[in-house]
Amino acid sequence: MKFLKLLKEKQIIALAPYYSGLYSSVIYTHQGTLYSEETVENLMDQFCMAFGSTLKGRIEATRKSLKYRKNPPILISEKHRIGAFQVPDIHKIDTTWIFDLQFDIKPIDSQMCELIFAGNLKLTIPLSEMVIIERRRKTLEALFAFTLTYHHDSTISK
Repeated sequence: MKFLKLLKEKQIIALAPYYSGLYSSVIYTHQGTLYSEETVENLMDQFCMAFGSTLKGRIEATRKSLKYRKNPPILISEKHRIGAFQVPDIHKIDTTWIFDLQFDIKPIDSQMCELIFAGNLKLTIPLSEMVIIERRRKTLEALFAFTLTYHHDSTISK
């Protein structure tokens, strides 16, 4: 998969739906913007399967392990410590996924904010500032919980 290298190098900022005649998704990276004919869901599934599970499996693992019900974050790779959280939008079929957790938040109104990433990339998100803060916290919690387990298990087997 041509985007896997960017994922492993933690260069992907976000993956979002992008509906045009040719493309179905947009990948925001620290090097620029890329477009794909694959849907967001298909790309996320490919990312997850590159590390041993499906998107559905990753979502279910977070739900069961951390007791998160609605729109749980996922851990894509324990080894590379890559996680992401979902940003659903009622106006779009697919969900936006945020990978880069280092961003500033600028509230626009009570139900919308702007995420500002390194390089001044700005994404408008249809969630409140508090919801974004909570989603980032849950993603960090999942990264900590699962990578700590991965690190502990890998040292035991040696």
